[in-house]
Amino acid sequence: MAQGSIPETEIQTLDSGIYPVLDLLPPQLNLRRKGDLIEVHDSLRKKWLLLTPEEWVRQHVVHWLLTQTNFPDKLISIERGLRGRRGGRTDVLGHDREGHVLLLVECKAATESISERTVLQALRYNSELAARFIWLTNGKIHKVLELGSDGSLHLEHGILPGFESMLSN
Repeated sequence: MAQGSIPETEIQTLDSGIYPVLDLLPPQLNLRRKGDLIEVHDSLRKKWLLLTPEEWVRQHVVHWLLTQTNFPDKLISIERGLRGRRGGRTDVLGHDREGHVLLLVECKAATESISERTVLQALRYNSELAARFIWLTNGKIHKVLELGSDGSLHLEHGILPGFESMLSN
């Protein structure tokens, strides 16, 4: 076990309070203690990050995208800044094979609701990105919006289709 890493038995106890069990397949996280803080190693960003309640959800979302939708890891970007005049930072973006944004994911901590404010935030981000799918989640509640070819939005209360289905629809 690496210095500062958290034993598997202690990791099991993180699923309460600040890190609740989510309605997503749990990832195998590489965690360590740094003083009183817990850090997670993000394999896509290749760095250690503070394990905040929102990062807990984000790690679950990325794992779900990789394992359940078969989204290629090279087509996922995390916490990218926006160039628009209002700025902002997206949680997760999924790209198609040509590099266009296909999916925008807005993650909230499990204790936060998916409110009208969350929807408006994602739509503001998407006005710059033009993703076809928007997934709003706190790990327990999932709302998927699909942008129609005519510009209309369709709300689904389920989970995303697979990567190949997103491309072909």
